[in-house]
Order: sequence, then C-alpha cells, then structure tokens
Amino acid sequence: MQRVLETHPAYKRRQLNVESAERGVEIARAGGIPSLRFSANVASGYSGRDEVIVGEPIIGSPSVVGFTASGEDVFTPSLSYNTATRPFGDQLKDNVNYSASWTLSIPLFNNMNTRTASQQARIRYEQARLQQTDQEQQLQLSVQQAIADQRAAYRQFLAATNAYEASNESVRYANERFEQGALTALELSTAKANLNRSNADMITARYSYLMALKSLEIIQGIPLTL
Repeated sequence: MQRVLETHPAYKRRQLNVESAERGVEIARAGGIPSLRFSANVASGYSGRDEVIVGEPIIGSPSVVGFTASGEDVFTPSLSYNTATRPFGDQLKDNVNYSASWTLSIPLFNNMNTRTASQQARIRYEQARLQQTDQEQQLQLSVQQAIADQRAAYRQFLAATNAYEASNESVRYANERFEQGALTALELSTAKANLNRSNADMITARYSYLMALKSLEIIQGIPLTL
C-alpha cells in the first residue's frame, strides 16, 4: 500500500495540497506577529552646472566705480576666470551620502483580519486533509479489490487447468476404449468436444488472470510489461 501512495499521481496531488494549505496557515498566523525591518541606502549625484575655476585669473581693463572728493576717478580691477565642469568621478565621490533606517510594525488594529485569515487558512487545511484521507481510502479499497480479483482469477485458472488435464486424460482413455470397440464414435466425439471446451475455458481463465495481475501492478505503480 505504501508503494501505491508513493506513486499514485492523484494521491501525490492531494499530499501537495495539504502541504500548501499548511504553509498557508503559517503565513496567516505570521500576519499577527510584529515585524522589524532594516533598510539602508547609498546615493550620489552629478550636475553639469557644478563648475571649478581652471587656470589663473584673467585681468582685464579696470573699470570706473566712482570718484574722489577732488574729482579723481576711482578704478577697480576687472577679473574673469575660465571654468570647467567638475569631473564625473569627483562629483560622485564628493556628493555621496548614506542613510539607514529601522521600521517596527506592530499589528494593533488588524487583529480581526489576521484572525479571520488564520481561520480560513485552517479550514482550507482541514479540507485538504479530508480530501487526502478520502483519496487514501479509495486507493486502499481499489488495491484490496484488485488483490481479490487477482486471487480469484488465479484460482479460476488453476481450476480450468485441472479441468483441461482431466479432459485430456478422458480423451486418451476414450481413444483406447474406442480402439477396443468398447466406445462408440459419438462418445469419442463428445469426449473430444469436452476437451476443446476445457481448452477454451483454460485460455479464457489464463487471460483473465493476466488482466487481473496487470491491473494490480498498474495500481501499485509497477511499469507495464508483456
């Protein structure tokens, strides 16, 4: 019976359904357990407007910005610079930033939802278990019936074989008596007809026995051979 349960596809499917439903119960129960999550992040940035001065200042013509009390002009130097966008690698290195956080979730207000989900998952698990048990009982009945059919067919085959051997012996004895003139041709013909009928019954019984045997092997998951 154990081999039947291990190889029968319908029972294996029921077994997998039970395992899946059991995991569903565990998942539903986990909905009411506090959870702690940790997250970390590393980021950087790049901008084409991030520029640096390149080279020496460029001194231009001074410009008048005012005058003194005596009427003399006041000049200020005019400076300009050449700039370039900071290199990509430097910006990524200088702009890098790190962040980390812990999140604690305590399911205070969804207790009813968690309880309902857990109860529903438990119901599905019990249904899967009942289906598995029902499948196992059906297979057990099928195996018992197949064994009974095989044994009955074998006894029938033995009986038919014995009947054929007895009929064969009767024909041999009838031939001897016919040669001695102690038996009529009709009686000899009847004995041969009985032999042919016994032979046909033996062939039929042997076929029925082989069919019952192969049916039992199929239920047990044994590869079919001729």
